[in-house]
Amino acid sequence: MKTLLISVLLTLSASSVVHADALTPAQQDKLQATLEQRFTQADANKDGQVTREEAKGVMPRLFRNFERVDADHSGAVTMAEIQQAIDVLAALKQSRPSQTSFQ
Repeated sequence: MKTLLISVLLTLSASSVVHADALTPAQQDKLQATLEQRFTQADANKDGQVTREEAKGVMPRLFRNFERVDADHSGAVTMAEIQQAIDVLAALKQSRPSQTSFQ
């Protein structure tokens, strides 16, 4: 399960994942804002959730790893599910930095 969430989180990121402690607060804020902007763009019907189909053109990494991020298997992903996956990925990277990479 953790491996799946990690894969999903990495796919959601617009750029390669970096340890949070390696980023300044301003950089962290910018990455969060970018993620939220892409989520809003992908949410075509503005229901606060992104389906796999909605993710296809705007969030291709989410599209490819959708099942891993959709923690409740509802067929739609919320920002909370994305954040959960990012948090799991960050924790795994800190515990095993050389074994946690995604493409």
